[in-house]
Amino acid sequence: MRRKYVLPELTREQRIVHEYLLLDEIDKQQWYAIVYLTIWKTEGLICIQ
Repeated sequence: MRRKYVLPELTREQRIVHEYLLLDEIDKQQWYAIVYLTIWKTEGLICIQ
């Protein structure tokens, strides 16, 4: 038997809060390195773990 899980819709404010929480956690644990992406000519994050 298969179940279809549907996540509730998030408001714009909830998405912003979740993004800040995620970025704060990434910053605390230093899971990333800031690199210069030559393809897009911009800075970006890459996972280092």
